[in-house]
Amino acid sequence: QSVPSRAVEELFVRRIQLLFKEKCLACHGDDSKKIRGGLDMRTLGGLLKGGESEKPSVVPGKPDASPLWLAVTREHEAENWASMPPKENDKLTKEQLGWVQAWIAGGTPWPDAKRLAEISKANADKWSAEDGIPVKTSGGLAPEWTNRRYKPENLWAYQPLKKPPVPPAAAD
Repeated sequence: QSVPSRAVEELFVRRIQLLFKEKCLACHGDDSKKIRGGLDMRTLGGLLKGGESEKPSVVPGKPDASPLWLAVTREHEAENWASMPPKENDKLTKEQLGWVQAWIAGGTPWPDAKRLAEISKANADKWSAEDGIPVKTSGGLAPEWTNRRYKPENLWAYQPLKKPPVPPAAAD
């Protein structure tokens, strides 16, 4: 197997592992005694082993041959792939689908704990700047809402104060 690119490893650390935790592990890993469909998504080994079908859920480098990809796109139900996540309002966004596709196409790297820590530490400041500023909210219906990040230029509270021009006096 070839060495994964740093960018694809970063994609896994920054996006994929968090996406799995948020959208998949409740049914496929949080409780090892209640893994649905036999698919354990806690490790790459679990994904490569697959579930009850006994076929790998990912084929590194080949999204279109990967049942995981087919399930999250929700476009292949005729081929007997269940849509995942199963609830319509939990389906992946276009951006999240792009992450999954790029990760599989990039060879599905899954760095070990030491490498995960190295990548996270080396990129924390860069990622925070790119993702925006977390703004405390009163809560939302979904984690995407509650934990939103905003670009400073899009928040009025982060804009410099400007003194408005004084309107001309009205003539009497």
